[in-house]
Amino acid sequence: MRFLIATAAAMAIVALAPASGQAAPGPQIFNVSPTTTVEIGTTQGDYSGRIDVHLIAWDQPHVSLRRVLRGVTPDDVTTDVEQTAAGISIHTPFRGRAPRARGLLGLLGATDWGRVSVSYELYVPAKSHVALHLANGSATVDGILGAIDGGTSNGDLTLNAVGGPLDLTTSNGDIRATLAASERAPSIHLGTSNGDITVER
Repeated sequence: MRFLIATAAAMAIVALAPASGQAAPGPQIFNVSPTTTVEIGTTQGDYSGRIDVHLIAWDQPHVSLRRVLRGVTPDDVTTDVEQTAAGISIHTPFRGRAPRARGLLGLLGATDWGRVSVSYELYVPAKSHVALHLANGSATVDGILGAIDGGTSNGDLTLNAVGGPLDLTTSNGDIRATLAASERAPSIHLGTSNGDITVER
């Protein structure tokens, strides 16, 4: 399975556009392989917002995807989910104008990037390989036993009861990892330019 934030031709597209501050009706369900790749990234649009991700392991051969918008309207953000035999792509372009700042700055035309965000909650097979490529946002991963790599440019990474190799970085944030019980410790490569790194068993 692949969650890929990139445009690809000849893919089925599912558009999610819930009201601001509310979860999309559903969740969206996708059939996948029990050992697949989940790749999640950030797509630039007219402006950049925050994208936070929570991945939770389960024992189903499916991916369940739900999202919540904050600080934007459905016209400002569209989630296009594309699925092929190789996996799934999630695109999150921000369109139009970012929300205005409050008070005098707003009257002067300033925007408030901090009020713009999309949150994703994904249930994925426990043995998935997770690849994170976030430009601005945090990620929490619970119970994944496959490899986890990539990272975020601005945000924290929290890994709970993970069991596979870790190769993750963040430019501005903390990394906290708790390893699942195992006879063999996985290979671990973690880095941050401005933050703390904690690994526990």
